[in-house]
Amino acid sequence: GIALVDSKGDVLDCNSALAAMLGSTKEAIESKNFKTLLADENKDSVFGVLEKIRKGQSFDGSLEIKLKGAKNVSAQMHA
Repeated sequence: GIALVDSKGDVLDCNSALAAMLGSTKEAIESKNFKTLLADENKDSVFGVLEKIRKGQSFDGSLEIKLKGAKNVSAQMHA
C-alpha cells in the first residue's frame, strides 16, 4: 500500500491497497496522522527519518515497520 504524508505527518492520500491492509477505508486513513497508523515501537524511528528528510537530508534504503489497524501488518517504508 502507498500513503502520501505531509511534513506534519498527516496522510494526504493513500491507495486502496493500504486501506485493505489495515482493514479500513481510504477516507478514514486520509483523515489521520500517519503516527496513529504505526505500531508504538516504530513511531520514533519513522518520525526520525521523516525529520531528516524535512531538514533536506537524504534517506537511502527502506525501513521495516509495523502498521496497526483492524489488521496488524508489517511493511517497508521508502522515503
